[in-house]
Amino acid sequence: MVNGLYTSASGMVLQSRKLDASANNLANVNTVGFKKDIISVDNFRAKSTTREEDAWRRTLFNETINNTHNIAKIHVDHSQGALHQTGNSLDVGINGNAFLVVDTPFGERYTRGGNLQIDSEGRLTTKEGYPLKAALEEDDAEGPAHIFLPEASDIIINAQGEIFVDEEFIATLSLVRFEDERDLRKVGFNQLARVSADVEAYPAEHFELHQGYLESSNVNIVREMTDMVELNRSFSAYQKMISSIDETVSTLLQAGKSI
Repeated sequence: MVNGLYTSASGMVLQSRKLDASANNLANVNTVGFKKDIISVDNFRAKSTTREEDAWRRTLFNETINNTHNIAKIHVDHSQGALHQTGNSLDVGINGNAFLVVDTPFGERYTRGGNLQIDSEGRLTTKEGYPLKAALEEDDAEGPAHIFLPEASDIIINAQGEIFVDEEFIATLSLVRFEDERDLRKVGFNQLARVSADVEAYPAEHFELHQGYLESSNVNIVREMTDMVELNRSFSAYQKMISSIDETVSTLLQAGKSI
């Protein structure tokens, strides 16, 4: 009976975390280049009681009654979002495996948010005002620089990220890729950071930039809404199980007092 209480309680916690993730996905459905969160689930208690020297602990019966839900990992779904046309020359939709490199006070960050702008200093920045980095040339020892755009009426950003102003080449956007995108974590402001300093960023290869387009989030509204309904039902079911167990325990205690 107590095992059932643990299972139900862990189930409520899990469904609550899933609801939070789903709500966050829905809240960012209109965020440019947003990638949805997915929670993977593991069974905690069954594994913790498994010991080679104890045959009973390895039985299906034990794994069934000593089974609580546990969040294995919250990971980001990096699947491609649809591109939609805006007509804005400073909007760039990324198609393929590539991230724009952003310079922030907290270090280098990465984003798929291509809704760019020019700040008061003439720098090309993200919507939040963080400057983008230019691609590093092999003979440039100073490292990536910010991109400054002069006042002009004609700005061209081609498929490789090369920027031209009035037909004059200005700079190339720094775009990178990662061997395993699970090595990235969300840090807010529609940006990602490396999970550790050991993670390498490589120059992006298989990508295309589409000027005048933006990448939509990869959140499916209908699916997220359906998932939220199912999660609410599951949460309520676990809640009812706890109430039922509580009533049963109270009845047993009252019966024990009368003996």
